[in-house]
Amino acid sequence: MKVKVKLFAVVRERMGTGELELELPEDSRLSDLMNRLKKEYEPIGSFKSSLAISINREYAKKDEFLKEGDEIALIPPVSGG
Repeated sequence: MKVKVKLFAVVRERMGTGELELELPEDSRLSDLMNRLKKEYEPIGSFKSSLAISINREYAKKDEFLKEGDEIALIPPVSGG
């Protein structure tokens, strides 16, 4: 199945793109996707523990199953003054 991963803020800057499209096995969970991203994309891996994650614009838990066409957003913490 294919899913889209949207990237924001510093993660987007470090990756040089705002979106990834990935092919995943059926019955993949969000945790499976995050483990793959951590291994394949160092900038994402360095922020993995602090990211807020949504599936189709709703905050998600790591044990949720993914479906064909899902849009996953990786949202780093907000900083600034």
